[in-house]
Amino acid sequence: MTKTINQIQLRGFIGNISEQITTDKSSFYTMSISTKRGKNTDWHKVIIFNGDDVVHAGNFKPGVGDYVRIEGELSYRNREIKDA
Repeated sequence: MTKTINQIQLRGFIGNISEQITTDKSSFYTMSISTKRGKNTDWHKVIIFNGDDVVHAGNFKPGVGDYVRIEGELSYRNREIKDA
């Protein structure tokens, strides 16, 4: 049986100021990262779980236009779009 690894590295620029979201169970940050493919710009929504550990460990204070390298697992979720 072949083992697989779900690991991704994304390098790009922050397109919006990250937002911390806190729930009863966890805390996380969201941000958009832009990457370039030729003349095309792709936008990626990134969610950083255990964000407090990241922020305190490296004095991480993200801002618009900052270049970042993010490593983690890639996952998708389905979204239902309802007609208004």
